[in-house]
Amino acid sequence: MDAEQKYTEANSYEVGQEFIDKLKEVPLSVSLSVARLIDECFPSIPYDEMDSQIHGGVVHNKEEAIFFSIEIFNSEEESPYLMDFNLIDSDEYLDLIIKKKYLKSNDRTN
Repeated sequence: MDAEQKYTEANSYEVGQEFIDKLKEVPLSVSLSVARLIDECFPSIPYDEMDSQIHGGVVHNKEEAIFFSIEIFNSEEESPYLMDFNLIDSDEYLDLIIKKKYLKSNDRTN
């Protein structure tokens, strides 16, 4: 009996099933914007060998700001692993900015 696949590999990181399932709950245009932002900002996420990290982000859909957080385990020893995705409110996003735990795009159009 084959084991069920728990993640897929995309680019240079792994994506957990929970992350994928939650990302499917938002409109496709939002999912694509989130994926682009993660891909663009991924190299700037620091390594943490001991714990996962929460980072916030914001994308825009029809002039509406969509705030979200991702949970990631980023180790120098292993492939980075995207664990969880959640929609958050602007206050939670601002808290992550203060902690310098946010995805910052150079492109102002996402």
